[in-house]
Amino acid sequence: KRQAHDPDRPTPRLLAISYAWLTQGHPDPEGFHLDTFAPLLEYFAQLSGSGGPGSVAVFIDWCSLYQNPRTETEAQAYRRALNHVDLWYGHSLTHVWLLTELPEDVRD
Repeated sequence: KRQAHDPDRPTPRLLAISYAWLTQGHPDPEGFHLDTFAPLLEYFAQLSGSGGPGSVAVFIDWCSLYQNPRTETEAQAYRRALNHVDLWYGHSLTHVWLLTELPEDVRD
């Protein structure tokens, strides 16, 4: 039986990534945003004293919420999640990174 709180693991740091979708069908088809924030995760984990990248819980909407096509059950879960998604960005225990840079071909 696994406990909800594992005393051998640090409490994870919560991180929400806010970014602009780069295409209508995929938010980051070439990995532009991923290349921006991925190298910083280990540094963030070390700086926050959380014990490494494995102890950072990252919320990225496209990865964390069901995308189309959705089953009816997934669609219901998606709608419920949308009602509370602001908590990821507004909670006092969440760090929020705003990715404001865009690739050259998207800026125009």
